[in-house]
Amino acid sequence: MIWISREGKTYGPYAEETLRVFQEAGQVGPEDLACRSGAEEWVLLGELLGEQGEETTAEVSDDGLSDEEVLENALKIKTLVESDKEEFAIELVRGLNEPKLYSELLRGCSINQDDEDEEVGKLELPYWLWNEEDEGRDHRSFFLNLIIHCPEEAEIDAGLRRENITNLKLSHCSSLTNVDG
Repeated sequence: MIWISREGKTYGPYAEETLRVFQEAGQVGPEDLACRSGAEEWVLLGELLGEQGEETTAEVSDDGLSDEEVLENALKIKTLVESDKEEFAIELVRGLNEPKLYSELLRGCSINQDDEDEEVGKLELPYWLWNEEDEGRDHRSFFLNLIIHCPEEAEIDAGLRRENITNLKLSHCSSLTNVDG
């Protein structure tokens, strides 16, 4: 695991693979200070990851990611999730901390709130997150992590807001290993 230091603040720890994804997304660069867990010396991230060159980090404006960057990052995150690398995916989402990214990833997700409907409380998720017939497509724990960390500014279904979820049945969510949130 690797810690990152930027502008006097320490972030992490992150897995090396996660930092490589962050670097691709322009969120960290080889000039950022980094330290492996247990080590005492801070070095350049590029040195720690064994990279050479004059690569620079793409800066994110105060307005956040562009729509194109949101879609690119959403695709990377979905690929990580579908490759059973949910922990890296959620680290990337949280590292980017972009409300539009949460909106994109939670598009098509909802919880039926109609009290008159027999399926009240039924969770609707897109295929990349969960498919009842495909045991390999059970990424509901990633979905729950998105809900837990979703910023208020994200445009999502109102039923998915933490404050609106009053009852959650987890008995058939075998992939869920941590309910800290």
